[in-house]
Amino acid sequence: MKSGPVGATRGRPQFLLLVLWALLLLTHSSEEEKKRKNTRDVIFDICATCHANATCIQKDGKDICECNYGFMGNGITICHDKNECLSGICGEHAVCHNTHGSYYCVCHVGFQPSNKHETFIPNDGTKCIVVDCGPPPYIPNTLSAPVNKTTYGNQILYVCQPNYILKSGNSTAVCNAKGKWEGADMVCKEIDCGKPPWLPNADIIWNNSTTLGSTVYYKCKDGFQSFGEHNFSQCKISRKWENITFECKEIICGQPPVLSFSNVIWNGSTHPGSTVEYNCMKGFYSMGTKSHSVCTRNGSWEMLDLRCKKVQDFVDVTWKDPCVSWKRHYGSAGVNETYQVTMLMLGNESEDTTDMLIKPPATEMTVNVCLQLRQHTNYTVDIIADSLNLRLRLRIAHPVIHPVVEKTVFNNISIFNDTCIKWQRVPGRRQSEENYLVELNHNSYQVIVIPGIPLCNFNCYSLTNHSYFTKGSESGSYVTAEFSAKSIPENRLTFVLGDRLYYGGFYNAPLKPRKAYCIVLRTVSKWNWMRTQSCVIWAHIRDISFPVQHLTIVILSSVAAISTIFLLLLCLACSTFNSS
Repeated sequence: MKSGPVGATRGRPQFLLLVLWALLLLTHSSEEEKKRKNTRDVIFDICATCHANATCIQKDGKDICECNYGFMGNGITICHDKNECLSGICGEHAVCHNTHGSYYCVCHVGFQPSNKHETFIPNDGTKCIVVDCGPPPYIPNTLSAPVNKTTYGNQILYVCQPNYILKSGNSTAVCNAKGKWEGADMVCKEIDCGKPPWLPNADIIWNNSTTLGSTVYYKCKDGFQSFGEHNFSQCKISRKWENITFECKEIICGQPPVLSFSNVIWNGSTHPGSTVEYNCMKGFYSMGTKSHSVCTRNGSWEMLDLRCKKVQDFVDVTWKDPCVSWKRHYGSAGVNETYQVTMLMLGNESEDTTDMLIKPPATEMTVNVCLQLRQHTNYTVDIIADSLNLRLRLRIAHPVIHPVVEKTVFNNISIFNDTCIKWQRVPGRRQSEENYLVELNHNSYQVIVIPGIPLCNFNCYSLTNHSYFTKGSESGSYVTAEFSAKSIPENRLTFVLGDRLYYGGFYNAPLKPRKAYCIVLRTVSKWNWMRTQSCVIWAHIRDISFPVQHLTIVILSSVAAISTIFLLLLCLACSTFNSS
C-alpha cells in the first residue's frame, strides 16, 4: 500500500523535465533561423555601400547611391564638393560664396535681396534690387528741391524757407546703403532785426514784430515837424533795419505878424498852439472878424483879417435949432462912447455953464443931441468924446430982440389927456402972433435900479440908459422897465419889480439878497425940440436878507400932473426973468 503513493510522486518531476527540454529546443531553433536570415540580408544591401555625402534612393525599382546636392561623384566611393559659383548663379549685383556642399549669395553695396534677408539662394527667385530711401526727411524751416530719384547714392539739397537763414549744419542729404538719408543736419533760424532804431522827438507806430519784412513807422511828437522822404523802416534779409532819412525838428513859428495900430497880447511862446491876441489902439476900430493868430503845425502863424482903422467922430455935423447931430464911424461892432456936453452961456448980463453926459447906443452911427437953450442968448457948446479926446466946439448965436415991457401972462391953464398941459398967452408977446398953445408931453416913465448906494445920492441927468445886460459892472445902474405914458390904462399902473419880464425892451431882473438898492422913477418929457427929465426916489432897499420876490410900484396920473405943473412954473420963472 505504501509503495503505490510513492511511485506516483516520483513519476511527476520527470514529466516536467521533459516539457522544459522540449521548449528549450524550440527556442534554439528559432534563434538559429534568424541568424541565417540576417547573414543573407547583409550580403545583398546596396544602400549600405553609399558614400557619406550620398543618399540611397530607389530608381527603376533598384536601390542606388546618389551624391547629395552640392556634391558630385559615383555616390559610393566618390562624392566631392561642387562649386556652384562658377555658373554665376547669384545673378546681377550679387557675390556668390561657395560652402562645403552648398553656397550663398550676398548683394553688392547699395542693393539688397528682394526677400529682405542678408543672404539668399536664388532658388526661390530672390534677386538683388537697388536700395530705396523713400521720401526725404523733414528738416524744420527748410525747403528741398524736387526729388526724381530716392535710391542709393542720390542726393537732395535743402534750402532755408523765406524769412529764414542758415545758422549751422550741412544742407545735402545722401541715400546710403542701409536705405537711410544721411548728412543733412542744417539749422535754419528766422531772420530777426531786433529792436528798431530810436528816432529823437518821434513816436513809434509798431506791432512789436522784428522779423523779415516787418515795418515800423515814425510820427513826430506834438511841437515837431517831419523832414525826409519816408517815415518808415523795414527789417531786411541782412538782419538790419533799413536806413531812414526821416527826422523831426521842433516847430517854431518865429515872431507873430505885425498889425498896424494894434496892441499885442502875447506870452512870447512860438510853439504850435501858441496864441497872439490883437486889439486896436485907442482911436482906432477893428475891421474883420478874427482878432487872434495861432501858431500852426506847419511852422507859421495863421492869417489875420483884422485891420485897425482910425476912428472918425463928429463927421457931417449939422445944426437944426436947438439940436445938433453928427455921424461917427466905429465899425460894425460899434463902441460904448460917452459924450460930455458943456454949454457956456455968453453975454453981458450973466455967464452960466451947463454940463450933461450923453451915451448913445453903441451901434448907432448918427448922434442927435437937443440942447436946452434960451432965446436971445449966445452959447459956446463943447462936446467931448471921452475915450478919444476928440472935441466938437459950436458957437450958437441967437439974434437979440428987445423985449416988450409988458410982462407975459399965462392964463386958462388946463391939463388934458392926463399928461399934457396948455395955456393961453396974452397978445403982444410976439408981434406976429396973437394966441398960441404950448404943449408939454410926458413921453415915458423909466424905472431905474441903482445898486449899492445907501443914501440914494445921484444926478438925474447922469443916470444911465443901459439895460441890465449892458450895464458893464455889478455896481452899475440900469433901466429895469420903461412905460409909454399913453400905455398906462385907467390912470394907474401896478408894476412888480424883479419879475423877469421885459418892459419897453428892458429886462426886469430880480434883485440880489444882502444888497442895498435905490429905485428911481424918471419921467422924460419933450417940448417942441426941447427934452427934459426929472427923477423921484421911489423906493430905498437896505441890506435885504432874502430874495426880493416883487415890489409893487404904483404910477398915478397925478404924478404926471405934478411934474407938468412943476415944468410950467419953471417956464413961468424963465419968462419972468427974461421980461425983467
